[in-house]
Amino acid sequence: MPILQITKFYYHYYVCLLMFCLMISGTIYLLCSNFSPTPTIQIIALTISVILYIWLLLYFIYLNKRQEWFIPHHWKNVRKRPRFYCLLIFPLVIIFLFWLNLSGTLLMFYTAMVGKQQLIHTQAQATKNSFKGKISYYLKTPYRSSPIFKISPEQYQRYQNQQVRLQLTIRQSSVGTSVKSINHIQVKPKTTNKEQ
Repeated sequence: MPILQITKFYYHYYVCLLMFCLMISGTIYLLCSNFSPTPTIQIIALTISVILYIWLLLYFIYLNKRQEWFIPHHWKNVRKRPRFYCLLIFPLVIIFLFWLNLSGTLLMFYTAMVGKQQLIHTQAQATKNSFKGKISYYLKTPYRSSPIFKISPEQYQRYQNQQVRLQLTIRQSSVGTSVKSINHIQVKPKTTNKEQ
């Protein structure tokens, strides 16, 4: 019985599997997480993501020159236009997935383990977002527009022209903040000072 050998000819399958796993974890982070990384961390994660993609691309070019890897036959479009895919399409997808997981998913777990729980107050503003005809309502805060800040249309009407102050329970670390709960919402009418 022949033994299945793992060779460099099949490395693209492992990259595809890695991208699939990163896509799942990134989607979970986007849809379910209340974590907001710091701006500095986002820039660092983007830099690392670009470096990882360049390293990956150069490694596959190296394997191709040594005839240890080739573009799969069923990747017909990539075979026709390799530069277009390797310099535009793949970077947009792969760098984004690396960045999403480095700045979001991994640091979210880190913050959950070592972050300190705090009680804070912050200002918020009721906002409306429209995407492909679907309207969503959120309380806009200094943190990411995560699911915890989603509100109903009725709440949006109530908070629309008001000063909204939130009391939040957060878990904070050096890399970001995870909002655990909204404890209290205080609403005050906006006042306008007119000079006479």
